[in-house]
Amino acid sequence: MAMVQYGLWSNCTNQCDFCLLQDRKYRSEEERLNMLSSVKENIKLLDWKNKFSDGLSLLGGEVYYTDSEKVKESFLDLIELIIKEVLIKNKTAKYSTVTNGIYDSTILLEPTLDLMKKYNVLDQVDINFSWDLKYRFHTEESLQSMIKNVNLVY
Repeated sequence: MAMVQYGLWSNCTNQCDFCLLQDRKYRSEEERLNMLSSVKENIKLLDWKNKFSDGLSLLGGEVYYTDSEKVKESFLDLIELIIKEVLIKNKTAKYSTVTNGIYDSTILLEPTLDLMKKYNVLDQVDINFSWDLKYRFHTEESLQSMIKNVNLVY
């Protein structure tokens, strides 16, 4: 598979019992903006039609959560860049991502899907939900939020 994975940041406040983040450090707004800027620059340099024709994957922590309007704007700029530079130019490329699905979908998940719909590339989107009742969902509310977001994406 010729896909590029970008790990954006470790910002997830869920505290899953099996969290893979070594330091569980919450990245500052400046750190997140710098990471997004770096990814945007990198996307412009890669050969998405040939070398990385399968597309790209965005991973976290949790990429669909932020408490910052600046980060939200920059993230959505990144999504628009991915659409224009990767998905539109290569109709076989995919946008793949993973979410725990527990956060308010109006923060980043729905705006991301709205952009994908606007540019008519939804058939190139692969969103995976981490479903783990034993370790991930500490409250009924978080479980119900994830179920709501799975249905939203469906």
